[in-house]
Amino acid sequence: MDNYISIKQAAQKWNISERRIQKLCMENRIPEAVKFGRAWAIPRESNKPTDKRLRNNIINSNTKHSSGRIFESIFGEQIRILSDNDNCIVYLIENTTGNGVITRYQIFDGIEVYYSDIHMLNDKHNNNNTHNDIMEINHCRVGRFECTFKSGSYAYLGDGDLSINMLSNQTDSTYFPLSHYHGISVIIDIPIATQTIKKISSTFGNIEIDLAKIRDKMCANNECFIMRSTDSIQHIFSELYNVPEKLREGYIKIKVIELLMFLNIIDIESQQKQYQYFYKAQVDTIKEMRNYLTNRLHKRFTLSELSQKFHIPLTSMKTCFKGIYGTPINTYMREYRLQAAASMIRETNDSIALISEKVGYESPTKFSIAFQKVMGLSPSEYRKTFCLQGTEYDL
Repeated sequence: MDNYISIKQAAQKWNISERRIQKLCMENRIPEAVKFGRAWAIPRESNKPTDKRLRNNIINSNTKHSSGRIFESIFGEQIRILSDNDNCIVYLIENTTGNGVITRYQIFDGIEVYYSDIHMLNDKHNNNNTHNDIMEINHCRVGRFECTFKSGSYAYLGDGDLSINMLSNQTDSTYFPLSHYHGISVIIDIPIATQTIKKISSTFGNIEIDLAKIRDKMCANNECFIMRSTDSIQHIFSELYNVPEKLREGYIKIKVIELLMFLNIIDIESQQKQYQYFYKAQVDTIKEMRNYLTNRLHKRFTLSELSQKFHIPLTSMKTCFKGIYGTPINTYMREYRLQAAASMIRETNDSIALISEKVGYESPTKFSIAFQKVMGLSPSEYRKTFCLQGTEYDL
């Protein structure tokens, strides 16, 4: 069997989901794949099949908008077009860590807006080009997003935070610590958008928006600028998430102009709050520690034990973990345990007592109390509710 690999190995090799490979095998899309019982063996030298699921899903390098071409070229084979209607394109990004849907609107010449609905841990892409004239403004609605800097430091966007970055400062991957991220990105091709703004300005009474000034002020030394959530930022973005679809395109235009006017006049010193930065060695250690903990839910570790095991000072460990994942270690693990337990309750026939043991609780009673506090239902009620919903769905 040395000449064959498993579905899991193929998923890692081709950077697509195991479920997708299973379907390709069943459709005889992978030549000489062999089925043993319920498992498939795939020839080691097999090439990734061309994806035919979606019409027009092969990215066309002649897409009419420059930032759209950059976006598509960066993600390459990971990204597929779900729909393409006038100024709105819906993309699917998929890899072994999950998937995401990104909806792109062409707002003005040189300005595009992307709605991101991400449910994955990270994505890898190929940003081999320098995009010195493309500015990216990101607003995080829910979740967390990792920002990397040329200095080797890291910072994290949380709920309501804003970042401004030049695409020349992009890395080859994006990390979502909580495996979900929902937000809006405004992509601006500065030379083209500057001409657009001039036309808009003359129509609206010479409004003052200087994109080069915003770039120079926010992205000095080509570094990413991060601003904590403020009432002004929330006012601009909150309504964009709830606007009816039939009004969205026109409404986005108004809000983008409002955002640019706001960024043009703000005083950085008064807006940017003290922000914590972490270095690669710290971040890598904390990520390794988190993986260690989530793969051993049945065990409990004290913070001192973790500090010694991973050779990181206790205070630094607690500060960096909260910076990356948004909550203290114990809070994060309590939530993770209960979410894992909820998944087991839905997807297995294991007893509640066995599940409580698997996720590290000493007794089913303590587990039930903690579960109900977070989920609003006891474990048995949660299972009954899920079964009822499943029965209704099957009918």
